[in-house]
Amino acid sequence: MELFGTMLFKNLLTLIPILLAYLVVFVIALIQWNKFPRPSLLVIIATGLSLVLTIAFPLIQTALIAQQQSGRIQAGELATLMSGLAFVSSLLRIVPLAILISAVYAGRQPPETES
Repeated sequence: MELFGTMLFKNLLTLIPILLAYLVVFVIALIQWNKFPRPSLLVIIATGLSLVLTIAFPLIQTALIAQQQSGRIQAGELATLMSGLAFVSSLLRIVPLAILISAVYAGRQPPETES
């Protein structure tokens, strides 16, 4: 368990820059809430989902590596699981990205065209 905690700490330590970026985006969305409530809500949702995914997947990866190092799973099985995890991670990261993109256009009026 100590090995797992050390590995997890090192993995999460490398995420500090992106976690700080999420914090900044979250604060900006809160500041802009009164002017732009719908886009701000979408940004907060997208940032929250991104934060969860950013922490969850390294946690799962670390747990899998610890399982392999303790002899509970074989190296080949670990490779398969890690590939599957990377694929699922990529698919799930589409959701907050789509929400963030929709936040850009939420509540905007199309420009008036001259006739």
